[in-house]
Amino acid sequence: MAIVYRHFGLSGQYKPGLTARLENWVKMDDMENTTPNPERQEKARQYARLNRRLMLVNLLLSGGYALAWLLLGWSKQWSTTVQSLTSNPWLQVLLYLLVFGGLLYLINLPLNWFESYHLPHRFELSTQTPRGWVIDQIKGLAVGGLLGLLVLEVIYAVLRAAPQSWWIWATLFLLFFNVILGYLAPVVLFPIFNKFKPLGEEYADLVERLKHLGQRAGGLSIWGSEPGHGWKGFMKWI
Repeated sequence: MAIVYRHFGLSGQYKPGLTARLENWVKMDDMENTTPNPERQEKARQYARLNRRLMLVNLLLSGGYALAWLLLGWSKQWSTTVQSLTSNPWLQVLLYLLVFGGLLYLINLPLNWFESYHLPHRFELSTQTPRGWVIDQIKGLAVGGLLGLLVLEVIYAVLRAAPQSWWIWATLFLLFFNVILGYLAPVVLFPIFNKFKPLGEEYADLVERLKHLGQRAGGLSIWGSEPGHGWKGFMKWI
């Protein structure tokens, strides 16, 4: 069984880029001898190099920020302030995360904009509007913040309940959480950022070729891509 979804942006307008890439992908798979395009390969390598450098910069920036909180005493100072504001341990975790995570988000925001908006547009991989990018950021902040808060609250609750063996229970919880999230993300989280609809009759030939490709590969369903971000597909083996 293979379900192929049509990709829509936040505005509800159809983005043909994903379908065109799927068609090219299947055509290339059907061809025995495909000659790579040197210009496109070089652009792909440039894009990959820039993304790796940005990832390294992001890692150094985030790591430096965390070290600054530890070495400069900001973490201890804010923890003391939070404890003076409330004795509720659940609220303490929330208040600490709001400041620590909020500042980190603001520090990384320019880099995030360059990586997720400017760079894809520069390499003609995105048609997303500034408004769409901002909406995505708000959604991502809300979803990521809630999930991150849930994980930290549970870990600190386990730490308070079992200070000697907390790491065992925390590891088991994270394993269980990742498994559940893996099952729920395609049907709960992805639709928050994307709108999926089955391909219509005009793409019947493409659907058949994709089904054939999936059968050869052992099963494949295609979920689509981020709004206007070109080919960042989510694939699931079935």
